[in-house]
Amino acid sequence: MSERNYIIRHGKRIAIETLDTGITPPTRISKPRFVKLPLLWIERLDKIKASGSTYRLAVHILRKAWQRRASTVIIPNIPQVSRNGRRTGLRVLARVGLISVKLRSSKSPIVTVLHVD
Repeated sequence: MSERNYIIRHGKRIAIETLDTGITPPTRISKPRFVKLPLLWIERLDKIKASGSTYRLAVHILRKAWQRRASTVIIPNIPQVSRNGRRTGLRVLARVGLISVKLRSSKSPIVTVLHVD
């Protein structure tokens, strides 16, 4: 089945015919998303036997910093990490020297990534 359309070239209307070839355009294949996790972070988190929520928080912080191309990011609520887990995880990551945290009353904390070597 064909359909008549018009295009305008150099101020003139030209009739064109669109043919249905039965070929569909290829679908876009989405690239897998990933986060680079420095070995230093893995070693320090393994040494203290960090919880799963602390690991998720660490990955989230690194991903945000990478996305923004900045070492300082604001960390709002994170899916799969409770408020208490976030608080504890930030404390643990700061204690092992991977991040520094600036707590603000009634606002999300500001985190600075210290080691990404």
